[in-house]
Amino acid sequence: MSNRRIQYWSLDQEKTDLEKLIPLLKMDYQKESDGFLFEHKWLPSNGLSVVDEFVVKTVTIASQEYKYLPVFAKVEAPQIASEYMDLVSKEIAISHSINPVIFIEVNNRIKVIVSASSSCFSRIRNNLMRYVQQKINLWGHIDYHGSELEKDFFYWLLSKRGKKLKPGNDVYEILDVEGFRSHTERELQKFQGTGRSIDTVVPFKTMVCLHNNFTGLDLVTKNQDDITISFSLSNDWEIKIDTNKTFQMDKGKVVFFNDLKIIVFLLYLHIIPQLYCEYNSDKTWVVDQNNFRKTIAAQAIKEILSETGLTIPELGKLLA
Repeated sequence: MSNRRIQYWSLDQEKTDLEKLIPLLKMDYQKESDGFLFEHKWLPSNGLSVVDEFVVKTVTIASQEYKYLPVFAKVEAPQIASEYMDLVSKEIAISHSINPVIFIEVNNRIKVIVSASSSCFSRIRNNLMRYVQQKINLWGHIDYHGSELEKDFFYWLLSKRGKKLKPGNDVYEILDVEGFRSHTERELQKFQGTGRSIDTVVPFKTMVCLHNNFTGLDLVTKNQDDITISFSLSNDWEIKIDTNKTFQMDKGKVVFFNDLKIIVFLLYLHIIPQLYCEYNSDKTWVVDQNNFRKTIAAQAIKEILSETGLTIPELGKLLA
């Protein structure tokens, strides 16, 4: 799992055992179309490469043991118009992608962690997570989005930049905010900073003042184990990890992660849920949020006045 987008899905509530999922992964998902056989297939994985058998493994995250099943999702798709398919070979007509997927047991549910490009998410859902027998989809209902992270959670994260949070026995610090996404009635807006905290610039502060509908933040966090994670978080729980800025300090040396699986587990199973619980338990946030927005507004107005040379009396006349 690298810099590609990562999504977090939930299988049907009746599916709670990874071992019982394996026969479903072994089903034949091939489909014939336009004279070609599209070889959609689940492939067993050891987390890094294809192996011979599907094997359930265990991992310990924050002192809790989880069972997980690493696999690859192989999906194929036409890469030329259908009218030309019979004129070329399969190698030219069809493209294929192999995408890392992890099924993991969490709180008596099977969650699905999928790393793929934008187009491949739907291909995996449509071609590999649907197997119909006697008019019944054996995969059952799959929740592809889950509970949405509300915009106030993102505002809360913003207000905590530079502060140490201590949910449970852990310590987190939000080191930087490098970008955000905000959806308004007119357009989807995306701002990213380079070499500078994005929450210090006027356009960003203006969005906060107006309480715009944030749909995601790009954050840099550090925990008590000196693990720094640079990642984007969207309101549908989709994440993207910046591998160049994700590392652990070990005896004064920077150590990068060859396998990001542990970082993905940390984010989905521990860090994000803990931060969200901390946000929900923050009883002072209703008042703090209003003060936070007022402070940001004052900073934005001060910077605008400084940049334009506009004085307070002049501003008063313009507003009168």
